[in-house]
Amino acid sequence: MTVTIGNGKTASFWHSSWLGVVPLKFCFPTLFKHSRRKCRTMAQAITGDRWISDLAHGNTSKLGSEVLNLHRLIQQQQLTLQEEDRDQIRWKSGQYNSHSAYTLQFLGATTGMFHDLIWGTWAPAKLKLFAWLLHQNRLWCNDRLQRRGWTNDYFYQLCLRNLECSAHLF
Repeated sequence: MTVTIGNGKTASFWHSSWLGVVPLKFCFPTLFKHSRRKCRTMAQAITGDRWISDLAHGNTSKLGSEVLNLHRLIQQQQLTLQEEDRDQIRWKSGQYNSHSAYTLQFLGATTGMFHDLIWGTWAPAKLKLFAWLLHQNRLWCNDRLQRRGWTNDYFYQLCLRNLECSAHLF
């Protein structure tokens, strides 16, 4: 994806690839980690070099060289924000749209054998959802309640020996 800066009100300073092929959060990970405002738009970050003042937390003494490198890169781009032009986001293979972005999120995702077993069979929706939550270990048993610090009985009530979890319950 490539981002062409217009007015800078849409593109994200850290998350968009406006300076090159890769977003700045990957090129300068320590600066990104120290930034207090990770969701600033280009217009907000570039105006008055606010992205530098956002780095004012933690031990920033070792960041000087990276700040200087990034500042030089930005100066080399000679960005001038055009108030009448909008930022443009384009895929390298074609025009950007929400369908292509949604499809890209699931590129390379695999589905297990339980996916078809649970969602492909006929059953009421509430049973399918329950089976899916059981498979993902997301049922609200005492083990999940305990991890969140909520009050619980800890033991499974039928055997009183083991922690109640979805695997032991079923």
